[in-house]
Amino acid sequence: MTAVVDACVFLGRSRYGGELTLPSATEQAAALGVRTLVATAAAPPDRDLPAATARLLDAAASSPHSPAGLEGRSSVGRHPIGAGRADTTTTGPVRIAVLARVDPWEPGAVRAARDALAAGAVGLFLHPWEETFRINDHELLGPLMRLLAEAGKPVVAEAGFPWVSEPAQLADLAARHPDVAVVGTRGGHMNMSGLSGQTALRALRAAPNLHLLTSGVYRQDWLRSVVDELGAERLCYGSLAPVLDPRLELARPSAFPEPAVRDQLLSGTATRLFGLPT
Repeated sequence: MTAVVDACVFLGRSRYGGELTLPSATEQAAALGVRTLVATAAAPPDRDLPAATARLLDAAASSPHSPAGLEGRSSVGRHPIGAGRADTTTTGPVRIAVLARVDPWEPGAVRAARDALAAGAVGLFLHPWEETFRINDHELLGPLMRLLAEAGKPVVAEAGFPWVSEPAQLADLAARHPDVAVVGTRGGHMNMSGLSGQTALRALRAAPNLHLLTSGVYRQDWLRSVVDELGAERLCYGSLAPVLDPRLELARPSAFPEPAVRDQLLSGTATRLFGLPT
């Protein structure tokens, strides 16, 4: 059975409502056959993204099932996300990898990103809608993208939001930084109309280093077209829990009849992008 990787979940309490604790996330992951959660911080009520990322890194490092490269590397005190630690003894271990969430407007954004990557983060996470910036604001994001290029790490961006993270903007960012893997959520587009889907396909064609999560894409025929034309390695599963329901999101890549395609979407692409242990 494929060791499923969920390539993006939000942990902690969000200032915009909702909360997913680490124990709840890992319990649900284990029940669904997910063996690795790639987690980033929900927008914290105090807006302190570096502290929220540090708590995630501490939780991952203190977990008995943390991925190689995270064990013992966090530099801050222990601040677990939620109460207690998930019990996965009956269903097997659930590993935690961390995406450092960064607000590029903050004066210390590059330093915070560098510290998080040094502490074991597997990449950066950007939310153009909640932090209010364009994903292809090259002057603003240039320093972060150059840092990622040096570190050989990817960036995951919440995609599909009008004006700030539409497919063409993702392609623009990826084309400007061809040595950084750019990963857009929601298939790059929230409006699953024909033109929106075609724009997302054009973005993938234009930037070979652009990848998309299957989260929220209810058009199975669109996912099929990406796999057939560009290959399953351009897509990967990510639930965006708790914003979206991982039980439903897991059904999308699992619906492909070819075992090799399913394995790529559910594990292979994310394992490669984030440098996860196999």
